[in-house]
Amino acid sequence: MNITANQYKILFFIALTCVFVASLLPNQAFVAIKAPSNTDKLIHFSMYFVLSVLAVLAWGNTKKSLFIIALSLISCGFCIEILQGTDWVKRSYDIVDEIFNSIGVLAGLLIFLTRNKLVKSVS
Repeated sequence: MNITANQYKILFFIALTCVFVASLLPNQAFVAIKAPSNTDKLIHFSMYFVLSVLAVLAWGNTKKSLFIIALSLISCGFCIEILQGTDWVKRSYDIVDEIFNSIGVLAGLLIFLTRNKLVKSVS
């Protein structure tokens, strides 16, 4: 089964919506979840890794699109972290979360950059 770029766009926006909702829910929404400490950082990395992979599959892996995807997702993560620091969301701003968001984005893009270089060297 081949998934089209438009289907990847739909998956991307569903995933992005889930990230927004999960990131902006009050901490009390997660009290029942018992996870080891710092699992939170792995979750941040994973969410943004998946977003970046879906974005590349949806919009392509040209240098321009990779740059726009990186800039957009890193900015999005930064804005969410800023919102978490507001009284409206009642969570806390954490620069380390933003670092893991960014590393997740870059790791997802690195897959495609590496693939592009391998394909060029084989050709």
